[in-house]
Amino acid sequence: MGANLVYLSYQDSLGKEKIKSQWAAAVESSLFESGHSYSGEIGMLGARIASWHDLNLADENLADQWLADNQEKWRSAKAVSFQVNDLKYWLIGGWASS
Repeated sequence: MGANLVYLSYQDSLGKEKIKSQWAAAVESSLFESGHSYSGEIGMLGARIASWHDLNLADENLADQWLADNQEKWRSAKAVSFQVNDLKYWLIGGWASS
């Protein structure tokens, strides 16, 4: 079985509660659209965000690489922060089983 690195980004200005809610909605939509088994999509990560890592990485590519290196398949999503110009974002995701 394989895995796909999947993620979504959210502006920090939304606040963590709103981000959690939007993530959960994206997971639910993914489960509905792609199924509940080995889809390789966001739904496989579940609605829970296991941990938040406020690293303020220099860009989304570095955040993507951080997720690839630090989140494990079969585990809940992780969140890591990054900057674009003067705006802070959260990249949430991980390895989704496929």
